[in-house]
Amino acid sequence: MKRTNRIIIYHLIGLIALALAVLIGCSAQKQTTAEYSPDDSTPWISGIGGSYPLVEGLHVTGTPVNIDFETYRLEISGAVETPLSLSLKEIRAMEVRREFVVLECPGFFTDEGNWTGVGISDLLDLAGVMPEAEKIKFVAADGKYSANLKLEEVTGEGMLIAYAFEDKPLAKVHGYPLRVVAKDQPGNRWVKWLGEIVVQ
Repeated sequence: MKRTNRIIIYHLIGLIALALAVLIGCSAQKQTTAEYSPDDSTPWISGIGGSYPLVEGLHVTGTPVNIDFETYRLEISGAVETPLSLSLKEIRAMEVRREFVVLECPGFFTDEGNWTGVGISDLLDLAGVMPEAEKIKFVAADGKYSANLKLEEVTGEGMLIAYAFEDKPLAKVHGYPLRVVAKDQPGNRWVKWLGEIVVQ
């Protein structure tokens, strides 16, 4: 094979490789659309390194928990003077806070928007936190997931128990009926399908 022909072939191979790299890169960045099953849950939720479906402005993570609105209660227990068991109606009747807070899962995605709910500190004040308390444990309704924050971290702006995002009730895949909103905390602290707040 002549040297000129070999050079042309090498150039063609290089161009094909470049085209494939661009195509793969674009495909990896393409937004994934979630498909739904009849019970309104997402049939696939990918883990680390995979894609995260975007639904109603938020990326989906975790496996949705089935919660009965009629019997649902948010329990507040542990080192408190008055343990509480609150219905969603009672929580919605409390002072409303609507705040713009950024949710970041470092290295994976960032979501941002307006969250509506009640202040975590307002719920703790209602229960009466005991002096020895140091941290707060947030537990999902099925008991399979929890996360801790220091007591001093849950006061102030951007610390909510939310029931709405962008003025719409939380979708089931995003933590309906309640989820934690924790400003400046990684996404794994934003417990969804919240069932209990334990003061420790």
